[in-house]
Amino acid sequence: MMMPDRVHPSNSPPSSDDNSKPPYPPPTQPSRSSNPVYVHHRSSMSQESMASKDSYPYSTSSAQSGPAPGTYVVQIPKDQIYRTPPPENAYKFEQYTRKKQKNKSCCHCCIFTFLFIIILLAALIATTMLVLFLVYHPKVPAYSIQTLSAKGINLNSTMNAISRPDVNLTMRFENRNSKIGIWYEEGNDMGIYYNGNRLGDGIVPPFYQTAGNVTLVEAELVGAGIVFAGTERTGLVVQQAAGKVPLTLKVTMPVRLKVGSLKTGKVTLKVICQVTVSGLTAELKVVTEACDVSVNPW
Repeated sequence: MMMPDRVHPSNSPPSSDDNSKPPYPPPTQPSRSSNPVYVHHRSSMSQESMASKDSYPYSTSSAQSGPAPGTYVVQIPKDQIYRTPPPENAYKFEQYTRKKQKNKSCCHCCIFTFLFIIILLAALIATTMLVLFLVYHPKVPAYSIQTLSAKGINLNSTMNAISRPDVNLTMRFENRNSKIGIWYEEGNDMGIYYNGNRLGDGIVPPFYQTAGNVTLVEAELVGAGIVFAGTERTGLVVQQAAGKVPLTLKVTMPVRLKVGSLKTGKVTLKVICQVTVSGLTAELKVVTEACDVSVNPW
């Protein structure tokens, strides 16, 4: 007796003992000897495979056509794709980097060159000065006061007696250098002081002094409106009576040195002489004198 065929609902799965074939063939496993694996980025996939981000890589239409055997299709999110810049951009970046490094190198080169020139000039000047010193043995000139006379000093007991000092002196200028001449130029100043009060001022006449020469220079120092009063007048009277009146002579002179045919820049000589005289009269005598010399190279 034959049994009628069993009818299954459309939604019910077939029984386990059903030997019917599955609707889709099972995927084939690639062997080691298969063709090389090709990886396709999502940007190169067909529009049908990009219908949904979460869908299986193979849609119904793509499954029918199917990829070539032994080929993998890999789906990668777009934000994880790293792109390589075009070759022209890389070339421009390299050129810009090289240009920037070249500019820095040029800057450093200019600075080093400038510093090298300064150091070289300083070394040349120092060497020249050393050679001149060793060859010519420069010496500071010597100065002394030979004679001095004064008039116009009013020491009367009358109050507010005005004095108009007129001091004449003779100074000895000795150039102790055997190979160096000295130019005494304009712009010098000479003043004579008693107890810090300037009695008169004058100048040294400009002249040229040859090497090893001794020159006597005469100068007149004139003052006006000086008043000796009180203890200052009394002290001066006592010192004059004792024959020992202390005076100070200050001289500032710009000079130039002549070394061979070379004329140097200006050098300032400052001379301070401490002198004691017998009195402030026309017939005074120089009791003691001593002069100190300092050199200012500026």
